Amino acid sequence: MLNAILYVTRTGCQWRLLPHDFPAWEAVYACFNRLSKKGVWQQINDALRQQVRTEVGRDPQPSLLIIDSQSVQTAEKRGHVATTPTSVAKAANAKSRLTR
Repeated sequence: MLNAILYVTRTGCQWRLLPHDFPAWEAVYACFNRLSKKGVWQQINDALRQQVRTEVGRDPQPSLLIIDSQSVQTAEKRGHVATTPTSVAKAANAKSRLTR
């Protein structure tokens, strides 16, 4: 069961498309769903994170969160520059020079 669940999460395939060498997809999904509702996956993730942090000499519980927003800022700058009046006027002047 665990290998089938890991296969779905690793490959991103649909439950119904599990290879036939795994148990029936309905049984695998039911097991995954039951473990999810009980919070087992979160407990496993928490335990592994704490273990890794302890092994590298850090506090088991993270104390800081960083969110990277650079990609959003870059997209906004490009969209804004392309629609400013001076950019539109320069594009129109360039086009008129080409048609002369």
